[in-house]
Amino acid sequence: MYESKVDSCRLSIPLKECTVNNDQLTDLVTTIKYVEDTGVHIKTTSKVSEPIVIESNNGTYFKVYLDSQLNYVNGQRITESYLTILVNSKLLQKEYFKGITKDTFQALYNYVMSTDTFSCSYESFKNARYNDTDICFDFISSIPEFNQLHKSLKISFINPSLLHSVSKADNLGMWTPSAKQPRQQATPSKPYIKFYSKELDMTYNSTAFAQAYLQPSDYTNVFRFECTIGNSKHKKRLGISSIKTIWELLNTDLQSIVQSMVKEYIDKPRIVKSKAMTPSKEHSLNQMRLNIKLGATLEDVRATFELDTTIHNRVTINKYKELYYELLKHDSIDLETIQNNQSTVSIFEYLGIKKG
Repeated sequence: MYESKVDSCRLSIPLKECTVNNDQLTDLVTTIKYVEDTGVHIKTTSKVSEPIVIESNNGTYFKVYLDSQLNYVNGQRITESYLTILVNSKLLQKEYFKGITKDTFQALYNYVMSTDTFSCSYESFKNARYNDTDICFDFISSIPEFNQLHKSLKISFINPSLLHSVSKADNLGMWTPSAKQPRQQATPSKPYIKFYSKELDMTYNSTAFAQAYLQPSDYTNVFRFECTIGNSKHKKRLGISSIKTIWELLNTDLQSIVQSMVKEYIDKPRIVKSKAMTPSKEHSLNQMRLNIKLGATLEDVRATFELDTTIHNRVTINKYKELYYELLKHDSIDLETIQNNQSTVSIFEYLGIKKG
């Protein structure tokens, strides 16, 4: 069964909601400029110290730093201090392959708090802003099967040159959109996606972690797909601008977000002018509840919000996509009752790539 989950992300919590326990976070670094020959003072500047890394001998680590971010208070744009933490699923230790989900989020919080770097309430941790978020899912595959997946993806891409690959004894994978620095080169319309061998990754890149917390059987023949949600522009393109916190993200339809990123490379965008209909949220919510009551899967419910790209333009399509995510958060919708069992579907079906 394929299950999308968060592998890593950058979480930002208002500094006023945190207690800093590590003085390195708040230490000021002072730089004094002067003329070497005369000793005449030119300028003195002070800034908060560089990010600190909390790491263990078993391959777990996370980075913490203070920064300033924009916020809106009573409609006014202000700058506010935030504590930002780069978390990853290795902090879950033996539960690494479960990933960061609503079920493991408490364990992630407990681990971070146990390092005594800073403290905050669980609610503040859940309400953190999220950026640079990697979503992934794992699947079992042999090397020949993975190579066939690569061939199938290559011929399915609108621009096959954007799919790059490597096949070595210690590294097997494929990625977009550029051969070098793909994460940095990614854009909302050309997002970073990657398929790679977790077995080779654990064997050659994460040896200490694997030996400390896993058994070889945990990652034998395991491959991973991952993609990155970038900045606010990327969130807007994905239709998830209304999803503000990491907890909201963990409680929404991650599979659909994954599919949207893959479709950037598979589906040819069509811009057709069309008069958009004004959606009725109440009607849509009632229809969603009725479909669920009649046994509809999450995929079936999602399909009712997907519009024909040959008829409607991107703005209209995104409005209905945003409506879907908005209604999915409603108290009367229980996601757990409509989770679709993906154990018998193929990678292509999970990614929403249709044959033919």
